[in-house]
Amino acid sequence: APSMRLCGDYFNRVDDLCRKWIIAVGGNFLTNVAAVRTYFSNTLSNILHVASDPPVKRLFGLFKGIPAVVVSAGPSLDRNIALLRVLENHAVLICVDTSLGPLHRAGVRPHLVLAGDPGENNFRHVKGLGETGAALVAEPMTHPRILSEFQGPRFTMSFDETLMKRLATALGDFGRVKAWGSISTGAFDLACRLGCDPIIFAGQDLSFPGLRYYAHGTYQERRWLREIGHERTLQDMHDWRMVNENNLDAVDIFGRPVRTSKALEAYRQYLEREIAESDRRVIN
Repeated sequence: APSMRLCGDYFNRVDDLCRKWIIAVGGNFLTNVAAVRTYFSNTLSNILHVASDPPVKRLFGLFKGIPAVVVSAGPSLDRNIALLRVLENHAVLICVDTSLGPLHRAGVRPHLVLAGDPGENNFRHVKGLGETGAALVAEPMTHPRILSEFQGPRFTMSFDETLMKRLATALGDFGRVKAWGSISTGAFDLACRLGCDPIIFAGQDLSFPGLRYYAHGTYQERRWLREIGHERTLQDMHDWRMVNENNLDAVDIFGRPVRTSKALEAYRQYLEREIAESDRRVIN
């Protein structure tokens, strides 16, 4: 109590930071516990790809001084997606699997697409797209149909989990990509390991600008369009999705109020620490 009276603002900030980390670390831990069987099962199902696809380590350091654009599927991607076509021959375009569909439909051909989520919904982000111009960089825990049905070159990366460590002793170093919570964190780490500089984020909102969940054209939005009845709009579906989030009020990079979630806030803090520890120029 005396400390609070003397330094209340300081201890309130410490308390807020501890609560955020409990949410972030606890959520990540529970996710891993719940999905560990799927991680192992998917990796074993993908074992032939693990053994035959080249390791992403071969690409490390090959793009020193070349800009990279990390493309996520936040709503702001709608404003910038057409500009990415101009950069295809001037920067390495690295997208997450969620944003591959919108990019493909907009005529943008990214160079690399990352996949590392074990769920079937992530396969639906790439299902039926055909040849996109991208090479797949996949962690073998991802859904097996992503690797088996992807049309294009493939590389294997490792999140350095237990099974991949064991496989590396027999098959060699795959190349570790550090990811935490969101595959976009892995895309940033990959850009660093490629040697890219500067690194630009597009569609990396980590919030719900305009009270929307994703950019237009994602699998999720296309599914919602099929579910809309005559009394519901697409915005109703975005609103419904956000009701299920642990929402927070925040301020965006322009000083405007915006809605986010505890998970997205944790990803933001993680990315800001990684950026601060890197030696790259990073542009949002």
